[in-house]
Amino acid sequence: MSSFTSLTLRPAPLITFNIATPSRTLDAVAHSRRFNIHVLSGDAAGARVAEWFRRGNAEGLGVFEAEGMREGCGCEVVVRGQDQKSLEGDSGGVGEGKGQGDIYDGPPLLRGPGVLYVLRCRLLDDEPVGGLVRTAWGHDDIPGWGIEVT
Repeated sequence: MSSFTSLTLRPAPLITFNIATPSRTLDAVAHSRRFNIHVLSGDAAGARVAEWFRRGNAEGLGVFEAEGMREGCGCEVVVRGQDQKSLEGDSGGVGEGKGQGDIYDGPPLLRGPGVLYVLRCRLLDDEPVGGLVRTAWGHDDIPGWGIEVT
């Protein structure tokens, strides 16, 4: 991601970010229509998370491997199908109305020192581009609705 901007808060939060192309992240967002924006702390823990993901997820790097993530950036990743109860932490969970036995059904979500908030988003589905705005400079603009802050 090269930039992140809040476009409006009313009537609903609308955000946008740019991502370099080609990108497997872009492909995943286009396919699932959902994504998470992780707001990092402005300290060493946040810098550690940013540095960990700066290198990308090229073949062989194992960016999302559990043991490597704990050692590399101090985080764990919560993935689709994980019991909602396991998401509860110091912030009290990942959202309103989540109870025991509920299953997390979203894109990967990071938990750990350095991650202050997660903005869960849904891709803006405007036609004819389906929410993705192509630019001539090797980046796509991705607008999305903010669904929940966790």
